[in-house]
Amino acid sequence: MVFNILVGNSDHHLCNHGLLKNISDHHYRLTPAYDVVPQTGQFHLQAIGVGQKGRESSLENALSASHMHLSQAHLHIAPTRKIG
Repeated sequence: MVFNILVGNSDHHLCNHGLLKNISDHHYRLTPAYDVVPQTGQFHLQAIGVGQKGRESSLENALSASHMHLSQAHLHIAPTRKIG
């Protein structure tokens, strides 16, 4: 989701996420990104909710959801502020 926010891809929806299963260790991992279409001039809303501010496309909104699933999200998202 953070990558999509950074590149302006507002059309990331649930059908654009997938998992691959490693048959040797039975672990799952995210698939590589696909169907990424950066947009310009958009209303800065994502297709699905990102955080406490709903569909708002901002790093702050993504960080607001870090307590729900990713205990170390701040470690990964904070460095992107230097890029964006």
